[in-house]
Amino acid sequence: MKELERKVLKKGLLFDFIRGQYMDGFKVTREFIETNYSAVVVLPITDDNKVVLVRQFRAPTGDNILEVPAGKIEPGEEPSIAASRELTEETGMIADQITFLGKGYASPGISSELYHFYLATGLSIGKPNPDPDEKVVPVSMDMIDFVSMLGTEEIIDSKTIAVYGLWRAIIGNKTGSKENV
Repeated sequence: MKELERKVLKKGLLFDFIRGQYMDGFKVTREFIETNYSAVVVLPITDDNKVVLVRQFRAPTGDNILEVPAGKIEPGEEPSIAASRELTEETGMIADQITFLGKGYASPGISSELYHFYLATGLSIGKPNPDPDEKVVPVSMDMIDFVSMLGTEEIIDSKTIAVYGLWRAIIGNKTGSKENV
């Protein structure tokens, strides 16, 4: 599709609201959010097969939700470094290994936000250091409980569901102890 026109309807700190017109045999108008950043999403799994999550308030939901650590990639920062930084900031955990699992758009029908998904292993305990405007509470649970929560709508965050799916498809099926989760 060829872009005919792009107009910024509202400029924000983290994103802009855009209206664009496109042509591919016919003219269409689309409105979407253009983010000024990409983000990392981290699935931390301990040596004893526990998943480390965070519970935090998310304004669009009006509630505290349980999710994996995640956050913005700072300008010029490598995604793997951002993954390690976000993990430590939000949970206090320090990873010996950060493994890239893939990337994908958060919601490509309405947003340009791109997620970089990582697995964090070889975890040791450090000190959380959340951003001043964040109140995050680390939560550790057995993998089997985490998987159960995915199926009961106790975990409703799509990036958490997606990173688990990537891990399961790429790594989880290849390890004997994790085949049944």
